[in-house]
Amino acid sequence: MEKKIRLGVDFFFTTAIYDVGFFEAFVKKVAHFKIPMIVGITLLKSVGMARYINKHIEGACIPDTVIDRLMKASDKQRASIEIAGTLFGTETALPGNTDYSDRVGEADSSTP
Repeated sequence: MEKKIRLGVDFFFTTAIYDVGFFEAFVKKVAHFKIPMIVGITLLKSVGMARYINKHIEGACIPDTVIDRLMKASDKQRASIEIAGTLFGTETALPGNTDYSDRVGEADSSTP
């Protein structure tokens, strides 16, 4: 991160986040950089997808609680959306989070 900051980055994208505790610890560790982060949240289509991510994506960690919730759900799509919504709700409350939603469409003010 430090090298990218020296090169002038304005923000970072994270990989998909499923473990709020891990992410909170990460945010505290890098807070002194004062660089905004866009948090990645990916909808999980299945338990198999979650397990694949855990096994093959470096640094990814989908907690067993999330996998269990998806496994027990009769409607996997709805459960996946609810899981993402829960994570998003938590993410917006993290220290250092900045809400840029008021800037949507700001780049092209000529659009009616």
